Amino acid sequence: MGTEAVSEEPSEVLAEWRVRRVAPPGRDPVETYGERVDRWLLYSLGVEGVAQDVYLYLRSRREATLEEVAKRFSLDEEKARACMEELYTAGLINMLGKMFYVEEQASQAIVGRLIPRLTQVLKEIARVEADAKAKGFFRW
Repeated sequence: MGTEAVSEEPSEVLAEWRVRRVAPPGRDPVETYGERVDRWLLYSLGVEGVAQDVYLYLRSRREATLEEVAKRFSLDEEKARACMEELYTAGLINMLGKMFYVEEQASQAIVGRLIPRLTQVLKEIARVEADAKAKGFFRW
């Protein structure tokens, strides 16, 4: 049995999630606890840097267009779109036409959108692998 390298190019990435288990922030100082929890939650979901600021901005405004976000954070449209896609993929924001908006608290979005999305993706991964094994395409 030879070890043949698989020459197939990697598939196109349709969505990507990163989840970190991070110790929650301490309560002190109490004046900044709320924002530190927000940023902890976002970082735990793989949202970093300006994407965190964009989420907090959208949450405070309730809605904004891509152009408004790009202007507010001095981003080119491509970077602003990447931030919005990251937040949308995480289930934290919604989109209607050109408008992006925060519909609910992040904790509710995690339970109502993110967990079901991740569960669906993981089930599909398991199904494809099980199907490949069942058809004899897989060796142990």
